[in-house]
Amino acid sequence: MVGALAVLSVVVQLVRQSGVESWRTIWAEDGGIFYSGTPTVVHLLDPNGDYAQLVPRMLGLLGHSVALHDLPWYYAIAGAVVTTACVAAVWWFARQLVPSIVLRGVLTASVILLPTLVLEQLANGVNTIWALTFTAWWAVVYRPRSILDATAPAIVVFLAVLSQALALAYAPVVAYAAWRHRDRPTYLVAGGFAVAAVVQLVVIATATDHTGVADRNLHQLPQIFSTRVVASMLISEQHVRGAWANLGHALPVLAVVVVGAALTALFVVTCRGRGFAVVALLYAGGLYFGSLWRRGTVDETLGVVYHSVATRYSSLSIWMLLSALCILAANSRVRARAVATTTIVVWFVVTSLLGFRGSNPRSDGTTWATSLRNAAVLCTPRRAQIHVLVVPEANLYAIPVSCDELRRASRR
Repeated sequence: MVGALAVLSVVVQLVRQSGVESWRTIWAEDGGIFYSGTPTVVHLLDPNGDYAQLVPRMLGLLGHSVALHDLPWYYAIAGAVVTTACVAAVWWFARQLVPSIVLRGVLTASVILLPTLVLEQLANGVNTIWALTFTAWWAVVYRPRSILDATAPAIVVFLAVLSQALALAYAPVVAYAAWRHRDRPTYLVAGGFAVAAVVQLVVIATATDHTGVADRNLHQLPQIFSTRVVASMLISEQHVRGAWANLGHALPVLAVVVVGAALTALFVVTCRGRGFAVVALLYAGGLYFGSLWRRGTVDETLGVVYHSVATRYSSLSIWMLLSALCILAANSRVRARAVATTTIVVWFVVTSLLGFRGSNPRSDGTTWATSLRNAAVLCTPRRAQIHVLVVPEANLYAIPVSCDELRRASRR
């Protein structure tokens, strides 16, 4: 059954993209940065965007063992497999705070069914770091009972911190857990976090490819968060555009009122777990604001027409909000728990169905097979190497390939 569910998880991620299938294209950074830029193990900690991204580089390194024409299949399946591993880890780590199988099932399923995933996070290697960052939060709040039980969360936090600098924000929770429990299993998890944190900080301090920051309009952050995170969670990302067109600035207000009322009601009827829920809520806002502080708010600004951008940030915060809801609902009084569970399940099923399929830059992109054929035509006796375009088609992400290899691949 576990194997069947794992296969189903991978298939679901592969088929959610409309248009050109996900396994026929290669996503931007997967090609030009992590595949081309990780030919050997010595490049595993090379920074991208001024911090280490270990898991995407590991996938890029392993990609060199795959035939060139099979790279789209490899990346689509490898990315889906990594995310499926995150699904299994969240299911395991969340069982202490979310004992309800139904609610834990909702929380776990959201890792592959969240509507915001369609735009950037499906079937690629680079954006697996967002699901991994969410999984790491559950790893640091999980209390292991033995050294063996601590191995999995220690590995998860180690990989997460070395793959996503935002995971460094979990340091206070890790430190508190180590101080509170004072046992070897907890110290093992804290040690994995600490080692990875030191390495990541060294990479950040020595990185030379610092990304420029656009303007930060701090006064817009509450509205951006309320719309791109809270409203997106409530009605699915695919329907925010229509709701924004009809309701305008009333949309984020209504979304905050509805979600805020649900959280308040659950806080009243919850018997335990309030502290963890509060921490999850703080991270929902803090991680999103931290991402925008680093990126800038220009692209996120809400105009006359709503555009879905940088939904990877939204996904992480929505997962945190959903974690708070599930923790509170699972630990509420019996009658309230039944009502809360039913409401959450119905809402999750509806929004997941509404946002199950969608388009993204890969949906209309040139397939990898076509890119190989087009590049092979450009090969001449004087040209030994051609840059093959990926999706979106930008020279920054093109993969340099020798003409001899291109000719062999284009004949397949």
